[in-house]
Amino acid sequence: MSEQLRMRGERENERTYETGWEAWDDVPRDHPAVFVLDTDLFDEHGEVHGAWLRVNQPYFAGQLKTLLGREPSGWAVVDQTGLGDTMLPEHFHPDELPTLLSELRSGAP
Repeated sequence: MSEQLRMRGERENERTYETGWEAWDDVPRDHPAVFVLDTDLFDEHGEVHGAWLRVNQPYFAGQLKTLLGREPSGWAVVDQTGLGDTMLPEHFHPDELPTLLSELRSGAP
């Protein structure tokens, strides 16, 4: 059974996200998003604890902290949708997201 996760959405509406394999299969179609995996849990227990997070700042950092239940560390972007063919890096500081998104949009390496 997958665990439920509550986090604030872009418009400050409450959103509920499922975590685990079910969450990975539930790809959002209405907004750009990344699937973030808690690598600490995955490495220790082989558990897929992750969720699709919107890539809109400033909400990304808050969503990430809610997903992990701690300050962001030990996480990776493992999939994305709505951002084109070039993948975001697996690891980056949440504050770098606006720059990375801008580079994706402009086609910069």
